[in-house]
Order: sequence, then structure tokens, then C-alpha cells
Amino acid sequence: MKTLGHVHGIISNIVIVKADGAVGQNEICYVYCGDTRMMAEVIKVIGDDAYVQVYDSTRGLKIGDKVEFDGKGNWTELKCK
Repeated sequence: MKTLGHVHGIISNIVIVKADGAVGQNEICYVYCGDTRMMAEVIKVIGDDAYVQVYDSTRGLKIGDKVEFDGKGNWTELKCK
């Protein structure tokens, strides 16, 4: 089951989310603004507040908008030859 949350604060492209379950730093989440789904990454967690960086314009985003955490991190695998 995915963790859900809602927008609690907005500071430019940093959004503070109240999460209803466990979330981790670097976890990918999706912030919903109407029908638009915006990808974001958790950059800091304090209690049940997750600070997420949204990779899109937050214009039109409102307090209370839905957020869905996918439980996966933003990882890149590097291979050396």
C-alpha cells in the first residue's frame, strides 16, 4: 500500500507534505494539482512532515492537494569498465 499525504505548505518549488505513513529521504512522490501529476523527491523528513522538491511549476498548487509516495528512491547505478 502506498503512503499518501496532502500539501501542508508551499515555498516556491519546495512543498511541505503531511504524510500518513512512513516516507524516506530521496523517495519519489507525485503531487497532484487538479488533473496534473508532478514528480517530486523527498529532500528532508521531520516527524510526519516531508519536504519535497517538485520538478515542475507549483503554480496553482493549493494547501490540501493530494500527494502519493511510491516507496522508490531516485537512484542511478554507475558501472565502471
